[in-house]
This record gives sequence, C-alpha cells and structure tokens, in this order.
Amino acid sequence: MQAYQTRALAVIDEVARIARSHGGLRFMVRPVKGAYWDGEVKRAQELGTAGYPVFTHKHHTDISYLACARALLSHAEVIYPQFATHNAGTIAAILQMAEGRGAGFEMQRLHGMGEGVYREVMGDAKVPVRIYAPVGEHRDLLAYLVRRLLENGANTSFVHQLADPQVDVEVLLASPLVPAAASGLPMPAELYGARRNSRGVDLAVPSQRAPLLAAVQATRLEPVGEASPQDIEAAMQRLHAAFPRWNAQPLAARAATLRRAADVLEARLPEFCGLLVKEAHKTLADCVAEVREAVDFLRYYADRAEQRSAVQPLPGPTGEHNELRLHGRGVFVCISPWNFPLAIFGGSWPRRWWPAIPWRPSRPSRRRWSRSAWWRCCTRPACRPMRWCCCTARARRSARRWWRMHAAPACASPARRRWRGESTARSLRRTARSCR
Repeated sequence: MQAYQTRALAVIDEVARIARSHGGLRFMVRPVKGAYWDGEVKRAQELGTAGYPVFTHKHHTDISYLACARALLSHAEVIYPQFATHNAGTIAAILQMAEGRGAGFEMQRLHGMGEGVYREVMGDAKVPVRIYAPVGEHRDLLAYLVRRLLENGANTSFVHQLADPQVDVEVLLASPLVPAAASGLPMPAELYGARRNSRGVDLAVPSQRAPLLAAVQATRLEPVGEASPQDIEAAMQRLHAAFPRWNAQPLAARAATLRRAADVLEARLPEFCGLLVKEAHKTLADCVAEVREAVDFLRYYADRAEQRSAVQPLPGPTGEHNELRLHGRGVFVCISPWNFPLAIFGGSWPRRWWPAIPWRPSRPSRRRWSRSAWWRCCTRPACRPMRWCCCTARARRSARRWWRMHAAPACASPARRRWRGESTARSLRRTARSCR
C-alpha cells in the first residue's frame, strides 16, 4: 500500500472491509511511502486529469504515512501491519502510536540500508524487525537498483540527509505536520502555462467512462453518397469566394475562432469518440487521446499564429520602415489519414492558418468522396502548385516529384529538370488514368 497516493486511507478501509466480510480473515499489509512518484505524476499530466493521484509535497506523503499507520493499527483484528521505512522520525511516531494498543505489527528495512537506525530500534526486543532483500538475476534487478539509487539520492530522502553532515538535526527531524497551502506542481490543465491543456478521461473511473459508452451505443452511421464533379466545383467556388473575407479578419479574431473550436470539440468529446469507434474501429483510450490531440492542436496553433503571424518589424536603412506580414495563401484540400482521421486533420488546417479547406476523409471511413472527382477538381490550374488533393499513394509520390521540380529549379541542371519534367508528366498521366 503506497502512502503517497491520495486514496491510501480508502484502500486500507476497503481491505479491512473485505477481511471482515470473509469471516474475519487477517491480511498482512505492508505500507510504503511510494516508489513511482515521477511515473504517477507524468501519467496524470499525459491523461489530462483534473488532479494528481499522489501528493505533490514530500512532507504531505510523510503525513499520509502516519495517518495510514494509525488506520492500520485501528484495524488490528483483521490487518497485520508491516511498516517498511528507514525514516527515524516515522519509526518513532509508529512506535509511539502502537504503544499500549496491544496490536501486533512489525518493522521492515532493506538489507544494507538503515542499519544504524534499526540498531537502536532492535534494542527493544518487543519490536520485531524483518530484513528483506531482492533476489533475482541481474537483468531483473537492474531496474530495482536504479529506482533505489534515485530514491536515496534525492535531496528530500531521509537516508540521503542522514549521511550529509551539513544537514542539521533540527532539519533532519523536523515535523512534517505543516501542510502546504498550494500544490507543489501545476495542475495537469495548467501544464503549459497560459495555454490550457486538453481535458482527459480516466477510463478506470465508471462515472467518466459511462458517457463514452453511451455515445458509442447511440452513434449511428448513415451512408453518405459520393459527390459529383459539379458538387465539388460548386464547393470549391464557395470556398474561393469566402477566403478573402476570412483573410481580412484581424489576427486576434481568427485565433479566438480556433480556441472556440477547441472548446466545442472538447465539450463534445463523447460524441466524437463514438464516431471514431464506429468509423475507425478504435479503442476508447485511443479515441480520447485523438480528440485531445485535436484540441491541443487548435489551441497550440492559435497561440503560435498570434506570435508568428503578427506584424514583425524588420531592420532597414535610416529613415526606412520595413515590416513582415504573413497572410493566407488560398484554398487548400486536406485529406485525413486512416490512422488519425480527426487529430491530423484538426492539426493541418489551423497550422496553415487557412480556413477555406474542403476535407476528404480517409478511405476506411464511410464518409468519403469520389477519388476521380477529387482528382479532376484538384488538378485545376487554380489549385496548383500546393493545393493538390492526392487521392492515392502514387498520386502523392507524383505530386512530390512535381513539386521538387518546380519549387527549386535552380537546384538542378537544365538536363535534369527536363528529365524530371518528362518523368513526372508520364507519372501524372498514369495516375490520372488510374483515378478515373
């Protein structure tokens, strides 16, 4: 039982309840202060949980350990406590709490550690002490050894401070019963400072898992018909007509639009998870991660756009004022891949800062448009050179060759450019025929 977890007391009470419900069994419970604090913290930050499952101050863990010791001793009829600690202050507190209770318990120390401290403890024959040691091959024990080195080398470790002559006794044996007013770490939602981290879901919690399961059950996929070339042409014309108005919007207004989109997407997370399960056949954990990634993309690129797309003064001669202004380049077509149909699409269009983007979903999705129609649409002169929608792997390869040839003609000799042009033209003709 790890005392650095905020649920430690609840775990003890549940163990005692289980023991009593089975006719008064007596369990051996070994409380420790915790071994994987860094991993617990990083996992909570990755999942975007509301808080941390562990205490973020070392002395809060010490307080929790004492509270757990008192709880274990109070359940003496169904629990046999085995206190594993090398902290002299914690040992003294446990011995004082156990005095006069008549409850059976034992102390434990690791072989080779805390020998001086436990030499004093073993002066009292009434206190049983168990010495334990890891047993196994080198490959099995190496991780354990590294963890022990990290723990004992930490500045807050009692073993480390005990061996440091510069640490005063008052500091070494200071009472931990002074709770801090604030968390020792920023909350997972505040991990990136001003930019809010996306909110996650702990699928191990039934109340958080239930909305996702309900959304999956409620999701119904209706087949979508393929668009005709005329439909695509009309859509592209509408996008081209709307682009100038969007491009004229102030930078702050466009960034606010991305952030609002992120908030809406985050609020509708169960709905999009249901679609991802039914269309892309993903697990719930992967669905939550993908929706959160799309939310993070929107917020990240909104911040980056405000930093990079703002008017930037340039150095120039005296009396001359130069500025760098970035603006959108027009209408682009975005094709989401099969493995991340939402996240990569959600990160593609805000990264380019161009909203006029038609979306062709990935092939496994039921919501796809005609490949040939997309090809005829996106090979229009108005869509070149960077506004191509490449609907097959061969088309993507051909488009990359086309772009390398035309984007940097100075990098190749005239003969090389002619060869590239002829080769690319043949590839594009073959691809066009295959897409019909």
